[in-house]
Amino acid sequence: FAAGEDPLYVARRLVRFAGREHYDQALAAGRRIILLAPHFLGLEIGGIVLAHERPLVSMYKRSKNPLVEWMMRRSRERFGAELFERDGSLMRLIRLVRSGRPFYYLPDQNPVDEAFVFAPFFGVPTATLTALARISELTDAVVIPCVTCLLPGGAGYEIRFGKPFAGYPSGDAVQDAARMNAAIDIRNVLPSIRVPTLVLHRTGDRCLKVEEGRFLASRIPGATFIELPGEDHLPFVGDQDAMLDAIETFITRSHVRVATPSVLASVLTIQ
Repeated sequence: FAAGEDPLYVARRLVRFAGREHYDQALAAGRRIILLAPHFLGLEIGGIVLAHERPLVSMYKRSKNPLVEWMMRRSRERFGAELFERDGSLMRLIRLVRSGRPFYYLPDQNPVDEAFVFAPFFGVPTATLTALARISELTDAVVIPCVTCLLPGGAGYEIRFGKPFAGYPSGDAVQDAARMNAAIDIRNVLPSIRVPTLVLHRTGDRCLKVEEGRFLASRIPGATFIELPGEDHLPFVGDQDAMLDAIETFITRSHVRVATPSVLASVLTIQ
C-alpha cells in the first residue's frame, strides 16, 4: 500500500465477490460458519475484508520471535480478526465459533493433536489433517469454501465462495478429508493458465514428492520446471540463493521473450 493510504480502504476498493450468496444465506439463516480458506496468495486480503464486515476467528502458529509475533497479531487483529493459537485450548475455539464468529480456517493448520488420515490430494494419497470435520461437528457449523484470487493485469482480487458442503461431516474421516481436498484441488484450472510460469521443487523435499512438482508443471502450458538439490520444503529455508537465482533468471528471460511493456509471471511453490 502507498504511504498514507488506509489499507482497508484500498483492499475493499480492489476486491469483488463471486458466489457471495452462499455466505450471505448462511448468515441470514443464523448458521455457524467455517470458511475453508486454502493457503493461496490472496489469503490475507480476503481475511482483512471479511473480518472488517464481521468479527472472525482464525488459527495461526505462534512465532518464536517476539517482534514477528507482535507484528503478525497486530496486522491481523486490527481489522476485526481474533487469532487462535494452534497449540491453544480447542474448547476456546469451539466457544468462539458457537458464539457466532465465522471461522476463517486454513486447512494446513491443525489444533493440538495433529490427527490425520491418508486421502486423495491431486490424485495422490496424502496425509491430510482431520480438524475441519471435527470442528464442524463440535460446532454444528456449515463449511463454505472461500478462495481469494488475484485478478489479471493487477486489477485487484476476487473473493470466491463455493457451495456449502452437503452432508458434512459424514462420520467417515477419510471421506471427509477427501471432500476437503477436492474443494481445493486446482488441477482442472491449470490448463487455462496463460502466463509464464515457473515451478520449483527440491529433489528431496520432505513434504512432497518431486513427481508432484513435475505433474503440476506438465499441466500448465509452457511452464518451466526446475528441480533443485535439497530436502527443505519451505522456500525460505535451505539454499535460498539457488532458488532466487532460478527465479531471477526466469523473470529476466520472460521479460525478454514476451514483447509487451510488462509481463505477468507466476512462480508456484508446492505448499
